Amino acid sequence: MQLDLDDIGGMSRAEIDAELTKGIESLKSDRSYTADEVDAELAKEFGL
Repeated sequence: MQLDLDDIGGMSRAEIDAELTKGIESLKSDRSYTADEVDAELAKEFGL
């Protein structure tokens, strides 16, 4: 699930905690991206 910043305002604390936990677990599993990879993905997704 990908979140927009507007989505966070309507989330409960438990939902935000669950999303943050997913991110932390992702980092622990060594699934990470370089700054260049993030830039490329954002450019692709948002036409930058």
